[in-house]
Amino acid sequence: SHELRTPLTVIFGRATFMRNSEKLPHAKRLLSAIEAEGTTPEELANAVTNYQRFVSDQGAGIADSAQHMIRLVEDLLDWTKVARGKLDLDMERLQLDELSSSVVQDLKPNAEAKGLSLTYSGDWTAEAMADKVRLKQILYNLINNAVKFTDKGSIHLSMEKENGFVVFNVTDTGHGISEENLERVFQRFQQVDGSMTRQSGGLGLGLAISEQLAALHGGTLSLTSTLGKGSTFSLRLPSAEADVSLEKVA
Repeated sequence: SHELRTPLTVIFGRATFMRNSEKLPHAKRLLSAIEAEGTTPEELANAVTNYQRFVSDQGAGIADSAQHMIRLVEDLLDWTKVARGKLDLDMERLQLDELSSSVVQDLKPNAEAKGLSLTYSGDWTAEAMADKVRLKQILYNLINNAVKFTDKGSIHLSMEKENGFVVFNVTDTGHGISEENLERVFQRFQQVDGSMTRQSGGLGLGLAISEQLAALHGGTLSLTSTLGKGSTFSLRLPSAEADVSLEKVA
């Protein structure tokens, strides 16, 4: 409830500012500059620029909070579909190296904004039968989670073939998780550290959804972690070669 209300409060507050902008100091200063005698073109230009900046800031705040709300609602809808068994996968044979590299490139600005390095290494020959959108969703969740709970250092995505599976590892140098809390990580509406949850936001559904999506692919999602040193999330999916072998046996 708290997480859903927070972005709505921001949206309502900033929209109210814009709705009543004529009462705000920025608008009054602009109006004064327009109406005053002897106002120089430079002074008028500065007044216009300051007002435009104010409107842009309010609009950006509304857009950011709306995007945050959309993510929360999408998580809720995804979890509802998964819980009811209504989520269908669009399976296709995927070349995983290109997909993994594109995910890292998409999220690199998020990591760099916190002063973190985000890197990738993988096996260019690895392939799997998977839903491209949902597989990207899992990787986005894992990397964004690493960025959220890492204050300094690095995050690395690796991908390799291993005994009929393709294994993705997302390793960070973040806060880490104690052994007694490892089981809570994949529970819905759960985040291990309440104070960090408030700081970072979210419903605590991302990892729960990712684990269920991995299972729908015939794979698994697991975690190893050391408190104070970092964590590694491992996604294991059957390789395309393994799927072909099983079909031949059947």
